Amino acid sequence: MKPFLNKVFAFTVFTLVVSVILYLLISSLYLHRINNLRVRENANILVLGDSQPQCAVNDSVYINLENFSQNSEHFFLTYNILQLIVKNNPQINTFILGCSFHNISAFSERYIFYKNNYKDNFPELVIPRYFPVIDFGSKMFLIENNLEGVVKSFKESVNYMIKSFTRPYKEYHDYPFIGRYYASRKRVFNDSTVKASVDWHFYKDSAATELEDFSMLQEEYLKKIVSFCKEKNIKLILLNTPVYEGYYKQIPEKFITGYYNFMNELEDSNKVILYDYSKFQVPDDYYGDGNHLNLKGALMLTPVIMERLKE
Repeated sequence: MKPFLNKVFAFTVFTLVVSVILYLLISSLYLHRINNLRVRENANILVLGDSQPQCAVNDSVYINLENFSQNSEHFFLTYNILQLIVKNNPQINTFILGCSFHNISAFSERYIFYKNNYKDNFPELVIPRYFPVIDFGSKMFLIENNLEGVVKSFKESVNYMIKSFTRPYKEYHDYPFIGRYYASRKRVFNDSTVKASVDWHFYKDSAATELEDFSMLQEEYLKKIVSFCKEKNIKLILLNTPVYEGYYKQIPEKFITGYYNFMNELEDSNKVILYDYSKFQVPDDYYGDGNHLNLKGALMLTPVIMERLKE
């Protein structure tokens, strides 16, 4: 029995070692391809964040603007993507980061960790897109804090990389860790859907019985982003995008006060600039839902932002 167990153990270790070596080889080739990518020739303004800036900033008519925002993106991930893009595109001198009330809520961590009150498989959808390109320290952080999610994401992560070798990926938008402007044409919100969004963003459970905590991880990585931009002499704009009045009125005061306290702290100590359009007046039919602009809304807001950048 013992010789058999020894053989099983040896085979398991061998398989694990080979798997790790193959993964490192594939990821090295994958990163090499990515490091050869460039933004549009004249683009010096980069937009990152989650689905709110993804829907709010239309980069299709501005040759100097690239919107790489992606839904559900945590600042932990944004920090890694920012470093990766700036390294290969030194002409970027202005960075617009989506930073709204919900971004200081710990709800955002449901996308990279399994939370007790939410059993959804969000980490298994998000982690595979980013894991191959985040730095070593970030990989270790995820392994230490969500080993289950990393293991469950391993196969899909490898699939993403292999797919890039079998298809003619030639630009950032071809890769799963990069988003793009979403020209939403929908208008699907009512009282119940708006409340559902508020509950999801600011409460610990679907019954909305207990407020979420502030996210210390979001705060930590936002500060890292601030430091990185200062080091690289990049102008940093924090963008609070418009939300529907009915959504805004239901945001718990804890998060409105906490948000502005944190923004004031960043502005005072780091010369960070906040573009606060949370109460920007747009017609109701310019919203796709309670907290996202649609195509009409983006066409109204984007020129305002671009004109302000000239000041």
